[in-house]
Amino acid sequence: DESLILQQHGAPPVNLATAPMVMEEFHHVPDWQHDAGGPVIVCEHSSYPWHAPEFRRIWRSIADLCNVPKDVRNTDV
Repeated sequence: DESLILQQHGAPPVNLATAPMVMEEFHHVPDWQHDAGGPVIVCEHSSYPWHAPEFRRIWRSIADLCNVPKDVRNTDV
């Protein structure tokens, strides 16, 4: 949200402002995207938010190339 609080169902809220690596990545978000208040992760081909199944498929293929174990998911912290 606008206060940088990440809330996921069934998990405690996380204040992203206290996560240095997240804040560093936010500095790479273009001003137009940041000011619009829309999604941060968008499909590079369409500039729209990813469809969840497609994002998971691409994420897993990259994770496999990086030797990330199969039991690690993109939702794991």
